[in-house]
Amino acid sequence: MAARMGNGRPGSAAAGRGLLLVLVALVIGVLLLGQVDDAGDGEEVAAAGEGDVTETTGGDAAEGDATDGGETTAVPSAPSIAPEPGETLPEGGRGAQRRQPARAPRHRQRYCGLAVPLRALRQRPERAALLTDFDGTLSEIVADPATARPVPGVVEILSRLTARLGLVGIVSGRPVEFLEQHLTDPTVQLVGLYGLEGRRDGERWEHPGVGGLRDRVTDLVERARAELPDDVAVESKGLGLTLHYRVAPEAEDVVRRWAADEAGDFAVRPAKRAIELHPPIDTDKGRVVEELAEGFDPIAFLGDDIGDLPAFQMLRDLRDEGRTVARVVVSSAEVPEALLVEADDVVAGPAAMTALLAGLAEA
Repeated sequence: MAARMGNGRPGSAAAGRGLLLVLVALVIGVLLLGQVDDAGDGEEVAAAGEGDVTETTGGDAAEGDATDGGETTAVPSAPSIAPEPGETLPEGGRGAQRRQPARAPRHRQRYCGLAVPLRALRQRPERAALLTDFDGTLSEIVADPATARPVPGVVEILSRLTARLGLVGIVSGRPVEFLEQHLTDPTVQLVGLYGLEGRRDGERWEHPGVGGLRDRVTDLVERARAELPDDVAVESKGLGLTLHYRVAPEAEDVVRRWAADEAGDFAVRPAKRAIELHPPIDTDKGRVVEELAEGFDPIAFLGDDIGDLPAFQMLRDLRDEGRTVARVVVSSAEVPEALLVEADDVVAGPAAMTALLAGLAEA
């Protein structure tokens, strides 16, 4: 009896320790499973096909918001996010379908080095067209528009891309005279003032309808400078003007009322903390992109502001016709929601866009 009891106590202790180890293992397993669930989006999703959006969900990427002082926010190399497509859901009845509104992209980090929508340009470079805005896309947004400069390295990268792609062009609201000061390579096509003037193969051109518009713009500029608050920057663009209230946000309502009252037949368009007055000529970035894209496939456009929306919408139409397109937004705190909804991809600021273009040039 004593022997049996002596042998039984160690056996019970061993069994107790075994049970304890099993319980510890179960707890650890549950904790690890919770961490896996939390990081379940941590792997890159491969592209399903050409023109498809690939989303990488390795955690939220911080946006590289532009600063008024022109300083570049530190960003990872070529980060990017992709939008979620609108969902088609059954409404009931006879199988009727209801198209859900498109939703703005979620901010995600991409690790592949080159945004998926731009990979088509690498696959067919001789047929590809790369078109881009200037302010907020290739340059940081600054308080004084006259001081805007391309981010370091991007001019050289664009020149390298002209030797690789079928077309590289800048489509901007800036006058061509300003663009030429910073983009001297004649192989980069320039279109300024939303299509009113440009430079093609080193030669300047002007829309045939401009006529005597320069004198009218001069008159509007003089009146704006005399009648608007001193902190409102009145930028003459020769064939149009922009009223900047970035450093005087309290003057926004005054600027808007003045533009509405004094513009006459000039079109009044919103911009980033500014109001633009465009001459009565029916042109915008959408029409410019349609013309420049003729004969090219794939086509990409890079932009950041509401003035780029017609270009994005035109590319959507070209995609519906069967062409491959890429619409990439350069993010900041001021990017309009309408542009994000149209985007195929988003990168966190001009520096990140430059890194992305560098990857395309080296591909």
